[in-house]
Amino acid sequence: MLEIYYRYKISIKDKYPIQKQLERMATLVQRLRKCADNEDNGFDDETRNLLATRIVAYYKRYLNEDWEPLGVEVGFSIILYEDKYNIFIYEGRPDRILRIKDPFNPGRRVICVSDDKTRGRNDDLIDYNNQVNGYLVAAKTNWFVYNYMGKQKDTQKAFDRQLVHRSDIALEKWKQTTIKWYFKILADRNREEFLESMQCPGEYSACEFLSLCSSKDDREYNAVMNAKFKKRPEARKSW
Repeated sequence: MLEIYYRYKISIKDKYPIQKQLERMATLVQRLRKCADNEDNGFDDETRNLLATRIVAYYKRYLNEDWEPLGVEVGFSIILYEDKYNIFIYEGRPDRILRIKDPFNPGRRVICVSDDKTRGRNDDLIDYNNQVNGYLVAAKTNWFVYNYMGKQKDTQKAFDRQLVHRSDIALEKWKQTTIKWYFKILADRNREEFLESMQCPGEYSACEFLSLCSSKDDREYNAVMNAKFKKRPEARKSW
């Protein structure tokens, strides 16, 4: 819903005065509410009610936000490293690219990358990760924000934004570390030796390859491989 919300916000920002934009956004939100509450959308009653109330509450909470959306679901492919034999590419698709007031200098505006997250508690995510750093390197900016939409009944606690600043030095360190990981993966592939990292749990679920790594023997491994995994019919295409 937020993808539709911000795509529409971008589409009307240069076409109408501010008041007309607000009126059109209000109309869109009501339409999204009805879609979310439609019995034919496949969700159970509790989920439909949650989605319907959340989109209205989100609109009211951030009615006067200073976010200027520039892009939604913008895929990217950047070259982190290239030599005579190798090209290391990093890819991603942030939920949103924004222009916001510079928290260090409110008189100017800066580019910011935003990613939407749901959560059941008021705990912030650990922001020192590949997603945040990679997105910032790709967008050539130092600002990132997690845009939380919670499941709490109290809508005052359901919405929050976690602003992250990363220095140029920190981003360059991440880039060089990631290049080293690329070389390690390449070396492992050439040797056909892949050490298990044992970092199987993800944020919400286990790694998709856990069933392979935890196989008891080659027979089970091959059975899982044939049942759950298929080779991509066409070559992988970058953004």
